[in-house]
Amino acid sequence: MPTPVPVTIEGLEISDSTTVRDIMATLPDEEVDCVRDSIGASTFDALQGLPLSAVASGAEGFPFECLAPGNAIGMTVAFMSAEAGGLSEDTRNCITAVAMDNPGALGARDPAADAVGESLAAIQMHLCLSDEEYAAIASGGDAELPPPSLLGCLVEQLGGLESLAVGLSEDADADAALVLFTAAINCEETATIGEIESGG
Repeated sequence: MPTPVPVTIEGLEISDSTTVRDIMATLPDEEVDCVRDSIGASTFDALQGLPLSAVASGAEGFPFECLAPGNAIGMTVAFMSAEAGGLSEDTRNCITAVAMDNPGALGARDPAADAVGESLAAIQMHLCLSDEEYAAIASGGDAELPPPSLLGCLVEQLGGLESLAVGLSEDADADAALVLFTAAINCEETATIGEIESGG
């Protein structure tokens, strides 16, 4: 009888039936022990049978410092997937690839992180989502950026991610804000025309 191949956190398919126990089973014992010690054995045991979707909204309280960088990213993507009711494989791979280059964009602690780089990476990860996936996540109240299709249009209108990041920053001057506002109007008009032409 062949030996079962362990499921990695990246390879775990997240669905409504995925439990906390399922995802903890993808981690090495030392990381699981660290998580248990960090949140307390009684809390850890009580969470095991719960659907991942039931705890995803409180993911900021998870002790990510217990996990290796790759597993911390995988855990965060799993929480995002649970909130969205499931993310496509392409979306998960896209977010993971961006986060591996800039883990701070997913909230991982990185003392050497570049704040501008993290902002750009956060926008890139947002663009990994489909509008439907975005809507599912946004329904839980986590909607700091516009839908990916509109954001992608803004990137094109403004000539790149860097220009968009400048317009979205708290330090944006009046000129940058006006350019962003004009681009947003153009994108909204383009989207409306597209809906009309498609009969939407």
